[in-house]
Amino acid sequence: VMDSWLYFNFASYEMLENQIFHFIGNNAVDFSNPNLEKFRTSFQERFLSQPPANAYLGYELLYWVTETIGPSKGFDFRKNLDQRGFQKGRILYGSDFNQSNNNSYVPVLFLENGVLVEK
Repeated sequence: VMDSWLYFNFASYEMLENQIFHFIGNNAVDFSNPNLEKFRTSFQERFLSQPPANAYLGYELLYWVTETIGPSKGFDFRKNLDQRGFQKGRILYGSDFNQSNNNSYVPVLFLENGVLVEK
């Protein structure tokens, strides 16, 4: 099923785990990543609210761009993407634009003991 099911309130994680669902989606937040808690805390302190879904994506996008181009790496975006291959995300699972205009990395996730795990 799509990773958007993780954000619906229709079922608990325990119910989803018992059904052995696998989740796919290249914009899934990596809840086990320690950078996620830092991001949430900083966002809450600054804006006095929980970060919406687009805040996670925007943060990840800016991180991805700054990791791909810069004075030390050069500013040929396409060349840098091809050289880097898979890039671990800052708060998402990662991306791979090597020889492609689309992200070819799509994590497959499942619930194990109430924790989202990459397969």
